[in-house]
Amino acid sequence: MIVDEARLAPLRDADGLCRVSRPPPLGGPRRYADVPGAVWPAPPPPTLFEGALTPTPSEEAFPQMRATPAGRGRTILVLGFLDRVPPLPPGRRWLALEHVCGGLACRQVPMIATPLTPRPAMQAAFDRLAAETEAAAAGRFFDARSAPEAARRCLAQIAGLGFSCGPSAMERLCEALYPLDATAEALERASEGAGDLAALLARAEAAPTLLVLAQNSD
Repeated sequence: MIVDEARLAPLRDADGLCRVSRPPPLGGPRRYADVPGAVWPAPPPPTLFEGALTPTPSEEAFPQMRATPAGRGRTILVLGFLDRVPPLPPGRRWLALEHVCGGLACRQVPMIATPLTPRPAMQAAFDRLAAETEAAAAGRFFDARSAPEAARRCLAQIAGLGFSCGPSAMERLCEALYPLDATAEALERASEGAGDLAALLARAEAAPTLLVLAQNSD
């Protein structure tokens, strides 16, 4: 599903952000004017995908990701928001996506993302990363804790390409979803023509992530 700022603006919180994922439970107190002094647990704010937007499966948005009788599918590089979404700059194709990953766990990860054009050498490297991680740990590469050896190998490959995967990105690491810390240097190293997106990296509370998407093995 294609999204733009006109669609997202009415869904923003007071802080100007939209939520892709839910915050931790009991996200703060809420006072009710008709019950003086009473404080109740605040219901979590709705996310974009709870009635407002219908995400497109990533394999539909990027059919080249699917394997064919001729061979493996290609990996897809996107800059994505997995938690909160700031105002989106115009001139880019922004998509509401749901990506299936995590091997047998079939995790469904929602995001607002824009596709990037990988540098040719990086496209080949990302394809190798996905091929070598496919069905890792007998399909049980659900996250870094469930398959520590697969995660270690994956992180070594990511580091070897000149990227980092910090704690926030590491939480998302699993089969078919390879997150990279989004910095101006990483954008330049990974992709062509993405300099206009560097301004999105400045807002820490709504930071994007560079994501390499691949077809899940299950």
